[in-house]
Amino acid sequence: MLTELETTLLGVMMMVIMLGMGSSMTYRDFLIAFRRPKGILVGLLSQYLIMPFLGYALALLLGLPPAMAAGLILIACMPGGTTSNVFTYFSKGVLALSIMMTIIMTPRSLVSSSVSMIVPFTARIPHALRLSDPCAGSFRSAIWAIRRE
Repeated sequence: MLTELETTLLGVMMMVIMLGMGSSMTYRDFLIAFRRPKGILVGLLSQYLIMPFLGYALALLLGLPPAMAAGLILIACMPGGTTSNVFTYFSKGVLALSIMMTIIMTPRSLVSSSVSMIVPFTARIPHALRLSDPCAGSFRSAIWAIRRE
């Protein structure tokens, strides 16, 4: 367990690292990433189709209890956040693309994970809306398995 001081220091260290990464970026880096939208599309597909499927498959493969399977699927639906940017920076990857993915994915995941948690418990939402988000569908499946137990 982390103490209050350690938690504060970790937050400060993350801010310093993010400031350092941001200082190394120029607007041209982002223009280059915008000119090649294929990277963003691959990231979107990976985050919202492949990752939830892998979480679901891993839960089945490991034979996890329904509550743990629901947690794994929910974690698989979440974006990497600032940690992915740090790893991209240290591995000399395309940092502008990683930052753009974080900018796109984080607000979207707030909506999709909220929908994922609300939709299974709401019967009055039209069927088409319930199936509009892959993460919501995966999470609903896990919730259904928990309810059956």
